[in-house]
Amino acid sequence: MFAPRLRITPEAKQVLGERLARSGLSDPRATVLWASEGEFESLEKAKANARWCVAFYDGKTLFWFQKCKIEGLPFCFVQIGHRKRLNGATLDWTNGKFQVSNSAT
Repeated sequence: MFAPRLRITPEAKQVLGERLARSGLSDPRATVLWASEGEFESLEKAKANARWCVAFYDGKTLFWFQKCKIEGLPFCFVQIGHRKRLNGATLDWTNGKFQVSNSAT
């Protein structure tokens, strides 16, 4: 699989590493998803509130083409159509939250 050109700041890399280590998954992998949190009255409102989120998957449940490494960390991408939107983006850890900046939204 071709990984997006996603830059990870040192702060985000440290937090990702810690969370991967304590995940309890047999093959822990981080991912960045385009998603809405919570419940919405309509699909339009859910789409309007969508943002980049960080989640963790067990690589044992994924196909080989969904797995990759970014800056030495095990990653996966299950939203293949959104992967290209992360090219040139930066994943940061700020104020206790992951944030993606400079991406095509």
